[in-house]
Amino acid sequence: MESEAQASLIMMRERRSERNYASKDVPLELVNTVLEAGQWAPTAYNVQEARFVVLQDPKLVEEAKAFAWGCPKSAPVVIVICADERVTEVFQGELHTTLVTEDIAMAAQNMLLMAHALDLGACVVASFSQAGVSEYLNLPSYLKPMLLVSLGYVKARSTSVARKHELSEITFWNGYTKKE
Repeated sequence: MESEAQASLIMMRERRSERNYASKDVPLELVNTVLEAGQWAPTAYNVQEARFVVLQDPKLVEEAKAFAWGCPKSAPVVIVICADERVTEVFQGELHTTLVTEDIAMAAQNMLLMAHALDLGACVVASFSQAGVSEYLNLPSYLKPMLLVSLGYVKARSTSVARKHELSEITFWNGYTKKE
């Protein structure tokens, strides 16, 4: 395996959802790099619906946590990833929800990987009130908050968690061949 590919795989293995942050500000340059990684995530039909609302002011971050019970208490930065529904009207019916959810999740994953590469910790937060966050941030009706990403320097990196299954147990070649 090429060294760059190997380094990428190692990074993916080492990345964890970090929830214990140090009391240290994250420089704007690093936050912007994480945001750019989210911007470059793939999107269905290239609609690029992700919008990012960044909370870095300590007072705003703390107040927003009232609507985001899953957000780590010590997070110095919270990024609200929203879907701009004005550009997702090309998706019809159930496909709309599926594609928007997948697109936003890919943006979040890019952001998590970039945060790790920058020696920052990050955690995706799905346990929050969409209505509460929307109202608190005064979002227009077409911006739907989908996920939050907490971001900061970690106090101590989480340890690696072994996979529950070997790759050979979850991979099937040329069709599903496992006998039940």
